[in-house]
Order: sequence, then C-alpha cells, then structure tokens
Amino acid sequence: MTATPNKTDAGNGSKAICQFSNFLRSPSPDPKRSAKPRQKTLTVKPLLQLYDTVGTGIILSFPSGVIYSNQTGGYSCLSPQMEGVYVPLRNDYHLPDGPFVSPEVELTRYFEGPKYSGSGATTGVDSVDADFIDSLFARVGLGTVLSVDRSRLHESHEAWIHILISCDEAEDVNLAVFSGFTPYPRRGVFTWHNSD
Repeated sequence: MTATPNKTDAGNGSKAICQFSNFLRSPSPDPKRSAKPRQKTLTVKPLLQLYDTVGTGIILSFPSGVIYSNQTGGYSCLSPQMEGVYVPLRNDYHLPDGPFVSPEVELTRYFEGPKYSGSGATTGVDSVDADFIDSLFARVGLGTVLSVDRSRLHESHEAWIHILISCDEAEDVNLAVFSGFTPYPRRGVFTWHNSD
C-alpha cells in the first residue's frame, strides 16, 4: 500500500506538519474575556542632549539607561545617539581672563580647515583624520587610554568619533576621571561642540 499525500501527513505518514501548524495557531477566543486591544508598553530611555556643552568628552558605551546625543557633522547638524555615560575630558578655563584650554579648539580648527571646510566629514573620516586625533590624544595624556576605532571610521564624523577605551583614565583610581568600566577595551564616542 502506498501512502498518498494529504493535508495531515505530507505524504509520508508524519503528523509533524499538522502538529507544528497547530502549535502556531492562536487559541480560540474565550467568550468570557473582553475584546480589548492589547497595549504594548514602549520603554523610552531618558535623553541628554550635549549640544550646549563646551569642550571635549567621551561617551562610554555602558548600559546606563540614558541616551546621549550631540549636534554633529558640521553644517549637516546630525544627531547621533549612544547609550552610556558621558565624561568631560581635558578641558580647562584660566580665570580671570585667560583662554579656554581644550582639545576642542584644535579639533574645530582641523574640521573647519581646508580638508572639510566645516562640511562635517559626514561620509566618514579617513586614516589621516584618525592619525591626527590619535596624536591629539597622545598630546593631552590620553594616548594610552583612547584610540580611534579604525573599524568604524565610516560611521565617524566631526564631533562624533568612534573610539576604543583601553583602560581606566589614570592608574591611580583615586585620581582617575573614570574607572571601573570593565571589561576593557570598551567602545565609546569622542565628542565636542560642533563647528556649525
């Protein structure tokens, strides 16, 4: 006797198809339950905009429950976001009428200079830009802590540079601006005030 294909056995005597489809079927409606539509609860995380900050800082990628964004990309005024912790780094102001000292000053000059002219490098930065920023990290004492994430150059642009954080900011955790965000390396973003 030859098995003939039908709806319940796929032609080989197996009940798997029928059983699987029964598993996927919704249960019959219960006439005692009301027909209220189900509401989905969306979890919206708090958002902090950094566009009014002055100086450089990093956003350490970390499950903080807080999203950070900044106006970036020069005249394009992009608004990328990252969940994490924001830490201002290497900014100083000498009173009473001294200059503002920050890597932001040099970065603004660079991205407003002849290569980008304020356009924001919105199609990504290149290895020359990454070398410049890594050398800046070294000059301000962050060269062993931060480096440009070379695998994400195409996602980086003015005022939003993807970085790798290799360790705590200082060996002495009592003096470190940030510490304990293990495991390292950790991803993050180096950000500053947009040049627009």
